[in-house]
Amino acid sequence: MKKQLPPFIEIYRTLIATPSISATEAALDQSNAPLIEPLSGWFNDLGFEVDVQPVPDTRNKFNMLASAGSGNGGLLLAGHTDTVPFDDGRWTRDPFTLTEHDNKLYGLGSADMKGFFAFILDALRDIDVRALKNRCIFWPLRMKKHPWPVHAILPQPVHCARNAPLSANPHRCSLFARIKAIFLPRYASWANPAIQAIPNAASTLLS
Repeated sequence: MKKQLPPFIEIYRTLIATPSISATEAALDQSNAPLIEPLSGWFNDLGFEVDVQPVPDTRNKFNMLASAGSGNGGLLLAGHTDTVPFDDGRWTRDPFTLTEHDNKLYGLGSADMKGFFAFILDALRDIDVRALKNRCIFWPLRMKKHPWPVHAILPQPVHCARNAPLSANPHRCSLFARIKAIFLPRYASWANPAIQAIPNAASTLLS
């Protein structure tokens, strides 16, 4: 039976309050397991079948698949569960406390992209997923800034909706792309100086 989810803002607060930093430096890198745990519970409460998959050769990282509906077609929505590291000296608020100010919500990952899951869960709370005519799959990934491949086992083909197309077949949905661009390591939220990788890679794709 479908269970009642916590209020939207409580889901949001829980996600922001749960650290899940990805970093190439082992001292900063964190498992996303504490975040996958409430996410899997909430999707399960909505009636989704939930599968949590450990990612090989990572520092205790996990992917999660939450699926509902049936049929060969459907929709896949993907997002990452981790955040970049943060500079405590540049934050004027606690990055792990969802804070409202001037009709805006602040917190590490509030937009990119823990907030995504809060909005998805809130949109689904009044929907009977057993009545879906096609498959609906949510794919919270463990990665944002890691070089490891993204992969997860899918039960059958679906249409993958994300910023870039994913390849799908009856057994595996994978995203692999390799573009070598010379740049200085900076996160997108950090100011210059940096030779940005994105413009270099974009010009390569467009040429």
